[in-house]
This record gives sequence, C-alpha cells and structure tokens, in this order.
Amino acid sequence: SSAIAEMQEALSRQAFHQKMAAIGMTTLRLARDVRRPFSLLKATLDTLDPSRLNKQTLGEAKATVVAAMHDVEKMASEIMDFSREEGLKPAPISVDSLLQEAFKTLEVSAHRPTHIFFKYELSHTRRLWVDAQRLASVLCNLFSNAVRLIESEAENMRFDQVIWIHTRDLLHFEKPMIELTVGNSGPPFSAEDLPKLFEPLALERKQGTLGLGLPLAKKIMHQHLGDIWARNHNLAEPGYRARGVEFIITLPAFCPPAGESDQHEAEEGH
Repeated sequence: SSAIAEMQEALSRQAFHQKMAAIGMTTLRLARDVRRPFSLLKATLDTLDPSRLNKQTLGEAKATVVAAMHDVEKMASEIMDFSREEGLKPAPISVDSLLQEAFKTLEVSAHRPTHIFFKYELSHTRRLWVDAQRLASVLCNLFSNAVRLIESEAENMRFDQVIWIHTRDLLHFEKPMIELTVGNSGPPFSAEDLPKLFEPLALERKQGTLGLGLPLAKKIMHQHLGDIWARNHNLAEPGYRARGVEFIITLPAFCPPAGESDQHEAEEGH
C-alpha cells in the first residue's frame, strides 16, 4: 500500500542520514586538522621579503604554494559544507529565480562559459518550497561539473556542447513535487561508477576536491524530502545532438493556503 511504501522510504532516509552523520563528524575533524598547518605555512610565506631573495624563484614557489592552499581551502570548505547539520530555511521560490541564483554563483566561481549552449524546457506550473541558498549551491556544483567535463573532451567531442534543463510537475505519495532534470553532453559515467556517484569518498576525486559534491547534493535533497539520481543519456533531442548524463531532482512544490492559487510562477513566466 501507499502507507507502507512511504514508511519504507522514511526508514531508508533515516538510515542514510545516520550514515551521513557518522561520516560528517569524521570529515569535520579532518577539515580542521588540514587547515591548521597550511594556514601557518601561508602566513610564513607572506612574511618573506622577495626583494632580498631571487624574485623569480621565490615568486614561482609562492605561486605554487598559494595554488595548493586554494585546493586545500576548497577541500576544507567542501568538508565543512558536508558536515553541516543546521536546519533548512524553506520558502517559496520560482524555478527561474533559483536558476538565476545558481548562475550568479557559477559566474563568481569559474565564469559562465559562452561556448556552451544552455537549452531550457520548463513545463512546471508551481513554485518550489526549498532552502534557496542550499539548492543554488547544488545546482552550481552540477553546472560547474558539467562545464569541466564538457571542456575536458572539447577536442574529441562529435556532439554539441550543451547543458539542458527540463522541468515538470509530478505527484509523489499524493504530494505535489517538481522534477528538475539537469543534463550535459559530457562523457557518460561508466557502468561501475554510476551506482556509486552519491556515496561519500567512493569515487576517485578530481584535483582540488574530495568528491563530496554529489553526496552532499543527495543529503540536501533528502532534507527537503526530495531525491536526486543520475543516468546516462544516449538519445538525440530535437534541435541538437547530444549524449552524456542527466541528473534528475525531485523537490517539494509550494502549496498555497486552501482557497488560494499560486500565481507567482505564472506571472514571472518561464
């Protein structure tokens, strides 16, 4: 029955969160330990006077250390975000506004590329009921990963360089939800990696990160009583050629008080 299925899903979520909490405490301690010695090293380098040494050699060495420090800080921030257990602050927000927030973060972190085509098919009719800041960070991570993967194979790609975003309304246990699909024409996942994408520390990380972005996305979606999963995409879409991967996200829709309609989304247009 629907009640049994919903109870089983709730138990599955509880087990997942217990696992995430245990890993979170471990990674939080690791983040603090990693930051301390590198912060000291950076402070020491900042006190050196290049005018009294070989400027070129010292400058190159400092640039290398600063780059390494950037990677360490990025990893530490990733761990801190993953370990954070503060509650959500949900509020009504349109999908358009959420995407705009994600793109703002993307432009600040690694400029939004002009050579990658963004294709939209937005057919939802409601607003979301989510923590916009947390969701924007998840979407930004998906977009930045997509850009990195597409650019890594740009010379070998026989397909269009495209990121597509689709939405639709759906019901989950009779609760209104919005399904958000984020796809890209980068290389597909291997059959071995696909089931492990959302497991913490299960896959080889890319340089400068710990690979916690997708597990963190899963955690945030579950906190919203939603979900995220991935699949390889091999179908040609009308208007462009693409193969790659898709991330399918389900999130709660805003339910206005009885007798009121949610006109905000329609007024904004999408």
